[in-house]
Amino acid sequence: MLINNSLNIRHAQPKRLMLAALLLFTPSCFRAGPNYSPPSPLLPAQFQQAGRQDVKSGLSDITHWWTVFGDPSLEHCIEQAGAQNLSLRTAQARIEEARANLAIAAGDWFPLGAADGQITRAKQFPAITDPTVRTRSAVGFSLSWELDLFGRVSRAVESASAAYEASAEDRTALLVSLYAETARIYFTLRQLQAQLESAKSNIAAQREILQLTQSRFASGLSSGLDVAQAERILASSEAELPNLRIGIVQALNNLAVLLGKHPGELHQELSTPRPVPAPPASIVLDIPASVIRRRPDVRAAERRLAAQAAQVGIAASALYPAFSLDGSFSYHTISPNGERDISWSTGPFFSWPLLDFARIRAQVRAEEARAKQALLGYEQTVLDALREAENALAEYAEQQTKVAALERSAAAAQNTLKLSTQLYADGLADFENVLDAERSVFVTDSALEQAKGELAVSLAFLYKAFGGGWGAAETPTAPANENWKTPSSIIGGLRR
Repeated sequence: MLINNSLNIRHAQPKRLMLAALLLFTPSCFRAGPNYSPPSPLLPAQFQQAGRQDVKSGLSDITHWWTVFGDPSLEHCIEQAGAQNLSLRTAQARIEEARANLAIAAGDWFPLGAADGQITRAKQFPAITDPTVRTRSAVGFSLSWELDLFGRVSRAVESASAAYEASAEDRTALLVSLYAETARIYFTLRQLQAQLESAKSNIAAQREILQLTQSRFASGLSSGLDVAQAERILASSEAELPNLRIGIVQALNNLAVLLGKHPGELHQELSTPRPVPAPPASIVLDIPASVIRRRPDVRAAERRLAAQAAQVGIAASALYPAFSLDGSFSYHTISPNGERDISWSTGPFFSWPLLDFARIRAQVRAEEARAKQALLGYEQTVLDALREAENALAEYAEQQTKVAALERSAAAAQNTLKLSTQLYADGLADFENVLDAERSVFVTDSALEQAKGELAVSLAFLYKAFGGGWGAAETPTAPANENWKTPSSIIGGLRR
């Protein structure tokens, strides 16, 4: 069982009408529906992948995790993404919409008033007996104030407030993903540039070997087969360059769009090749509680659960009578005879759907079912967070092992090529050894640069799995829960 004490749904049966009348002028202290308490997720004592030498457990601030790479260009790209990304700006607009909905819900705490007026001119036809043109004017005002005795309004504000907070968390979740995706594309760009530079360097070495085979062939020391094979290897290596150049252009364009720019705007700024930023020797993560505390998608799921729990209360409040204070005033005049009429009315009003309880209870059950769905969605979000963190820890550790192995392999391949070329030049080895060494150097160098890029990406997504970047930009917060019963506090907070 992942969640303890998640929802406490209780419904009181409808009170008698006499009790409702006695409560008419008393402050609202009863709210229909469940009294929500946040879920308590049960976390493992530690991850299976925790305890490695490269990841240490402890208190850490991973708000601006990208600074650990020490790359000003990366930091500038992430700063631009946070300020200009269009999807993020759309999420901000959703927050503003939810904020307005909260203000609408809180507005039901206050009286509703309306004024109306009318002027008409009329003449009787045929006008033999009374040719007078009469002017009628009327002005009126009405007022209605619902008394929140059974918590319909407060539950609606509770739900709107939780929805508002969920929209803010959704924006933060998008921000965390945006930072990680920006870093991923940036690292991919640097990886492709490094692979291109490595390929060019290897191609230059292959041209020198081709010249060596041509010289030996001209001297009668080797056959034309060696020349043909050297030309084949060189052409095959040169054929890899277009794909790398295409990947670089695509990465630049993808990064530009992510930063809210036109494709091509980053070419001048980032086209100069730079190595893939190296991760630090070790990192510190707060394991495993930070998965829950920092991940905004988990917090958003909890807020959606709270919003839906309040919807149960809204539906349950329909089982009770609705009380309001109503008043009206009207003033009528008729000219030219000067007739006047003044009328007014005031008093309490109530309505109670006595014959509709079956439908209302069905609506309550439907909202309860939606609350259970929201609870299960929260549990799934927690499990997904744990899975993502576990996988990210394993991937980062294994990528480090892979890079270390490829660095040894690349050094050995370079040494093999150097020795085999020297032996071939001295006539002590077959050219086939040189061909094998050339292929190995080209493939190993490319794989090493790719692994370095994947290592940097895996660290970025490890920070993302732990909610890194969650506090890098200010996100709005809804009024505190203790202010839900104070209308002026809600409205005042929204107007700030």
